[in-house]
Amino acid sequence: MKLLNGLFEWWRNHSAISLVITGGALAAAIPKYVELVGRALTWMRNRRTKRVERYIPGANDWERVRNVRFGFAFSYPRAWIRKTSGSTDGHTITHPAIPEIEIRGWGSYSGVVEGSENWIQATLRDNGVRVIYSSEAHVQIRSRPERQPLVEATRAVFELGGSRIMQIFTEHDGIQVAVRGSAPAEHFDEFEAVFLTACHSLALLEPADRPGRLRK
Repeated sequence: MKLLNGLFEWWRNHSAISLVITGGALAAAIPKYVELVGRALTWMRNRRTKRVERYIPGANDWERVRNVRFGFAFSYPRAWIRKTSGSTDGHTITHPAIPEIEIRGWGSYSGVVEGSENWIQATLRDNGVRVIYSSEAHVQIRSRPERQPLVEATRAVFELGGSRIMQIFTEHDGIQVAVRGSAPAEHFDEFEAVFLTACHSLALLEPADRPGRLRK
């Protein structure tokens, strides 16, 4: 239905291009109509692409959010829509034009799923998950990267349902933290670099940087 509405809009906007088919003119007109339909489809694709690309951030189009409850921070595209969860355990950032494209960052106490390795395996072995790749990664403790070794992490790309997901997992000081970028499979390649930047912007905060931290 969206395609038909879009084609109608294109045809209305290009109404100066018209054909009158009578008798023997039909055979000559068919190639012209095929060309017009092809042009209309191209216009539709370009319009959708431009709509999406408006919200792919440049190097200076990022905002940073801190979560004081679980002591982490990460960056997200400034033009996207941010919402903090009611339990203050994380933040969801949604693409303004396509809500199925989002970045999420959240924390939890590691007692919920014992051990980071079990947590990662529980996520990647969930029913319906198809793992594309998984590799080692690192995150920093933001306040003192020069004195603190990088914290081990895992970054994975996997598919679940119709979405492709990039997620970074880490655990430190009894807290598990993740940043996840997800999009419908057909859009993932366009946003892979955005998700990669968001995942690798993750930093852990020292206790002095996270006032009001709640404990179990």
